[in-house]
Amino acid sequence: MTTATAIAAPTNLVPTGSGGHLAWQPVTSFNDDPAQVSTAGTHHAAIRFGSSDLIVNGVTFSRHTGGGAFANGSPITTTAPSVASLGTGGTGNYGALVSTGGFHNNTSSPNMTLTGLTVGRRYQVQLFMPYWDTLWTTQFGAAGGSSVVVATGKAGFLSPSVCTGNFRATASSQVITWSQVPPNSFALLAAVSVRLMPDESVMTIAENNAPGATVDTLLAVDANAGSTHTFSLVSGAGSADNASFSIVGNTLKINSVADFETKSSYSIRVQADDGSGGVFSKALIVNILNVVEVPEIVVEQPAATNLTSGTASIAFGSVALGAPGVAKTFTIRNMGNGNLTLSNPTVSGGQAGDFIVSTAGLLLTVPPGGQTTFAVTFNPGNSGTRSTTLSIGSNDADESTFTIALTGTGTGTPTTELSVELNGTDLTSRVAAWGRNDNGQTTVPAGLKDVVAVAAGHEHTLALKKDGTVVAWGSNAHGQCDVPAGLPAVKMIAAARWHSLALTTAGNVVMWGDDNEGAFAVPAGLSGVTAISTGGDHTLALLSDGTVTGWGDNSDGELNIPAGLTGVLAIAAGEHHSLALRGSDQKVIAWGFNGNGQSTVPTNLNLVTFIDASGNQSYALNNGGVVNAWGDNTQGQI
Repeated sequence: MTTATAIAAPTNLVPTGSGGHLAWQPVTSFNDDPAQVSTAGTHHAAIRFGSSDLIVNGVTFSRHTGGGAFANGSPITTTAPSVASLGTGGTGNYGALVSTGGFHNNTSSPNMTLTGLTVGRRYQVQLFMPYWDTLWTTQFGAAGGSSVVVATGKAGFLSPSVCTGNFRATASSQVITWSQVPPNSFALLAAVSVRLMPDESVMTIAENNAPGATVDTLLAVDANAGSTHTFSLVSGAGSADNASFSIVGNTLKINSVADFETKSSYSIRVQADDGSGGVFSKALIVNILNVVEVPEIVVEQPAATNLTSGTASIAFGSVALGAPGVAKTFTIRNMGNGNLTLSNPTVSGGQAGDFIVSTAGLLLTVPPGGQTTFAVTFNPGNSGTRSTTLSIGSNDADESTFTIALTGTGTGTPTTELSVELNGTDLTSRVAAWGRNDNGQTTVPAGLKDVVAVAAGHEHTLALKKDGTVVAWGSNAHGQCDVPAGLPAVKMIAAARWHSLALTTAGNVVMWGDDNEGAFAVPAGLSGVTAISTGGDHTLALLSDGTVTGWGDNSDGELNIPAGLTGVLAIAAGEHHSLALRGSDQKVIAWGFNGNGQSTVPTNLNLVTFIDASGNQSYALNNGGVVNAWGDNTQGQI
């Protein structure tokens, strides 16, 4: 309960006539009710005088017959302890007085100009109306015209009243007008006050904010002057996103980084407590402002040395033919405020085959402020100056293809290529076969030539010709030799126990023969394949992003590809085990059946350039030309 203090007598009260008298009396109404205030309500100070007129601070008040009580324009409002409203306001304080004024009620279309307004903020207008039986209208625009009405209120005969309304500012300066019906001929003074109100429910914050960023300042308005409030997030209507925010003092903070594209608006419920039993809660909205997100690619080599697209050149120096290649690491940074999307770096032109790109660990999406790396190894295939162009594609609008010139020098003598003839017949690119031949698997078709690759299955053989066509012979009990008609150009072949596979130049895999009721069928949608290898009943595929996939039999874990295996350069499939050559360190990774040690890679095996696998054996060629083998050796296989 709030009790009003005694109302001090006004000063500068001057009667204008003789014989007049003045008496100051605090009252709760103009009916001379007791002045003691103990409940909520509006209370007024009144002046009762006799036969003379009255001047208050230079304004003349005329008496009417019989005398009466006249308001001084300063109502006193009291309420029981409670939080009246809750909102947000930045640096503004709700209830702060913006403007005051007054006018005589017999003025034609009285008005006042409000200045210093904040566009979009809401303000309260209070008009304290002198007594008379008239209806007042507070509005924007000309009286009686097409105006926006703010509030209406009626002052009864000898009963003044307060007309209260609110409006949202549409300009920093606005004219507000009043009208009364019927017009009053008495020159009574009406008092006006305009106060700032809190924004009722909506706050905003731009996306990509720092975690813990301030959203806005919380404000509570209590009719009891001097009340202080504590704020908290509470459950109830509109509290769905409370967990995303926290309150420190009277500051609302967002806990994590906001992303407009993921979530554009949050709903929270805040409670204000005045510490005296008065609480008030309200649902508030936090809208996320969309920020134009632009990535900015920066490429470094070495680290911290920025390169310029189109003019940058990286020299690898001299490398002896057959010696270990020289690797350089490139760093990609995103200096923008939007995600940077990359495509795998590629080399093209010149001697591109001498520069091997390893994307092990490369992130194809780099967040703002993030970075990723990839490597290029120069391994010349011939002596002399070697060069190519490295290209990095991204969604950076002005550097969508970042190009860098790569150069290096090969030294030494290249390997000589031989052409073999027998009795005048060129044996180059021809096939020779031997061993078991019960199904004709080693009987090479007459006239077969221009062969670039061969593959042997359990009882059948495949040959790939340089024109991209495939020839098959041997057992066809399961259709493994029925090469599909219209097979697109092929760049790699593999033969399993009773089925055959081909990798087309488009990066697709085609299978024919026994599919074991679909178990050996190529997975739907598989594309971007750069190499294939098949064992007894399982197949591996190397993808263009350096990862490995597989299908078929997994009875011994031969398809359990190690987690995180990326940057793979080559693959090989044994009977029930698998191998991969990792480009970042040129080491062999093995998994699957290990009954003969075929999946236990020698610890001292380094700088591997080629791998292969047979039934229960594994093979690796290092850069020094040394062949390493491990696994089953019961028949002297290794």
